[in-house]
Amino acid sequence: MKFLRLAGALLATIAATLPLSDAARGHGLEPALLALRERAPGRFEVTWKSSKLRLPGAEVRPTLPDRCRQTADAPQATDDGDRIRLRWVVDCGTAGLAGQTIGVADLDVATIDALLRIERLDGSHVETVLTAHHPSWTAPQDPTREELVRHFARLGGEAAIASLDRLLLLLGLLLLLAATPRRLLQAAAAFALGHAAAVALIGIGALTAAARSLDLGIAAAILFVALELTRSPLSARRRSAWLVGLLFGALSGAACATSLADSSAASLDAPLAVFAFTAGVALPQLAPLLLALAFGGILARRRPRAATLATRCAAYAMGILAVFWCLERVTA
Repeated sequence: MKFLRLAGALLATIAATLPLSDAARGHGLEPALLALRERAPGRFEVTWKSSKLRLPGAEVRPTLPDRCRQTADAPQATDDGDRIRLRWVVDCGTAGLAGQTIGVADLDVATIDALLRIERLDGSHVETVLTAHHPSWTAPQDPTREELVRHFARLGGEAAIASLDRLLLLLGLLLLLAATPRRLLQAAAAFALGHAAAVALIGIGALTAAARSLDLGIAAAILFVALELTRSPLSARRRSAWLVGLLFGALSGAACATSLADSSAASLDAPLAVFAFTAGVALPQLAPLLLALAFGGILARRRPRAATLATRCAAYAMGILAVFWCLERVTA
């Protein structure tokens, strides 16, 4: 019995001390916050929030790049109960934070994490968690013009490969007008003009377009071309090649601009990014179109009936795909 009383007393003592230890650990585990918001080129407003309670030997503090110098503006301190908030402004020069390392010291001693948030002047932002094992983060270097061109050309190529419907739209327009080179050139010029106008208008914010509506419009345009290819002789709409090319170019350009907007080109050299992205979209599409034009020209000269049959088969295949895409995109 004496042993049971001693064991009960020991368990009661442990149970009574557990809440105290949990509370102490709770304060020690509160994460810190380091936020840098760019107010002017190279000038950042720094916000630092941390707990007033510190473990012995822990001096949790932000470590900014050497190039970032505090301005003459007086730091501001705010008492938030058990936390303190400091705010000051630093000037990191014209290069900003590109390639620089930002961190928080003594995270391992304090056994806490810190949230790092950086917002640039163009609206782009990054958030990451600094830990005892990774107490710092290095901002990426600003890309060179060559890297920018390669990056957006690759994005454009990936968008072109993933967009079978846009390639079919161009192929259908080629089949529709291949027999009349003058109308084909008119349509090509009008297509380029419509494409460029749509990209420019969406790029400057004068026009907005929903991706779903654009996808449905492209599917409907493919269906229109497929129907035109089955008609004989030439219809009045086929004779208005420039108008067809202009409308199709605007559709394609709007879809291209929407894809480009998702890649944050606005935060970089926008004109160069648009040019590289458009070139990246055009090049993968140009090769199959030229191949189809060459093969179709040879077939039309040597086997006219076979060329007519191939065109009709292509029209029916495009029409079936277009109907499927229209139904899919209406019900999506």
